[in-house]
Amino acid sequence: MCGILPAVPNSGLLLSPLLTQKAGPSSRIEGPQASLEDVLRFEADPKEPISGRALADIQEIINYREAFVRTAMKSLKAW
Repeated sequence: MCGILPAVPNSGLLLSPLLTQKAGPSSRIEGPQASLEDVLRFEADPKEPISGRALADIQEIINYREAFVRTAMKSLKAW
C-alpha cells in the first residue's frame, strides 16, 4: 500500500474508514464502546443528537485514529 498511496488523490478519504475500523477495537482497551457505525454516522452528520457518553466514546476513537495517522505519516516520511 505504501507504493500506491502517494499516487491516490485524497488518500485520506480511502484510508479513513480502514483506520476508523482499526481504531475502534484498539481504543476499546481504554474504555470507549462506540462502534464503527457510530463513528461513521457521527462523521456523516455531526449535528445529529447523541448522548454525552456516546459522543465522548466517538471522540476518543477519532482521536486515536488521528494519532495513528500522524504516526503512520511520520513513519512513511522516514522510510
